[in-house]
Amino acid sequence: MHWWVTQIKNDSNRANCLELATPTSISAFIEAFTALLRSDQTPCIGIALDYYQSYDAMWRHGIENPFEQFDAEVLTSARQLLRQPPVVAARQREAKEDGANHASALAAMMNLAEPGDADLIAESLNSATTSEVRIGAALAAASALVDADVPPLRLLESLESLIFNTMSTYHEFSAAISALLESQSEEADEILFRAIDVPSIGVQAQAAIALAERDFPAYRGDVTRVARSWPQNAEFPATKLLSLLREEEGTA
Repeated sequence: MHWWVTQIKNDSNRANCLELATPTSISAFIEAFTALLRSDQTPCIGIALDYYQSYDAMWRHGIENPFEQFDAEVLTSARQLLRQPPVVAARQREAKEDGANHASALAAMMNLAEPGDADLIAESLNSATTSEVRIGAALAAASALVDADVPPLRLLESLESLIFNTMSTYHEFSAAISALLESQSEEADEILFRAIDVPSIGVQAQAAIALAERDFPAYRGDVTRVARSWPQNAEFPATKLLSLLREEEGTA
């Protein structure tokens, strides 16, 4: 996903990449994955993490991840790449884009990140120069926030900056807002509450939807107030909140 296999210099590593792309047997497939994952070359590790994430995403279609047994190693390797500075594609010829090492790592951590990874994810988010890395960081942040007993303030602040940045895309601020929903902290609630009053209707709507999902009775008045301020031709995601309000009115 994030690397040019044709630029991999080592013949053995290129052969392992080919095996992952077109498996000849289950054993050879697994061996190729572990060889790349345990390599000392960043592009090889990144390619292994990309394949892990690709298969991990296929659970929606009822396909098990054949690399699930290596979750601990995958997480360790992903952390290793996140501790590196983001690669510059012009210097790292194997990289398709700047920050490819962080993009691969964060994608693999989407369902593996732990509370202890919060600062590492925040640092990557703060230094990100591409949308893919920012979205990946927000998705990984959601996993890190789920079981956090103490609110990871640095990560929450990084997500807040992404939400309030007027240059953020829909997918960026939406992923950040979704991540905040995984935190049970008052700090996360405060960020979402303030987000319903930003100029962007898209951010307002996503934040209002999040608050409604969090505790609709508590935020009913604020969510309704925001929705009433929108023009009649407001588009998605505003329409999603309006539908939600109509459903609530119908069941009231």
